[in-house]
Amino acid sequence: GGLNRNIILEKSPNETNTRAEVSFIDNEMKPGTNPYWAKITQQDMEMAWLSPVFADYYPDSTEIE
Repeated sequence: GGLNRNIILEKSPNETNTRAEVSFIDNEMKPGTNPYWAKITQQDMEMAWLSPVFADYYPDSTEIE
């Protein structure tokens, strides 16, 4: 939820790295399908966007308020 939430990753000083991994835990996930988007800004300010990634969340009936 909410706009303007950011995760900032800095470039590794090791020039041989060509991959990165990021994990994210949504502590406010709503039941049903939840869309997530990511925008990557590289050190040279070039940008890339991910298409939405959809995560389905169906809690046990004991977890629903």
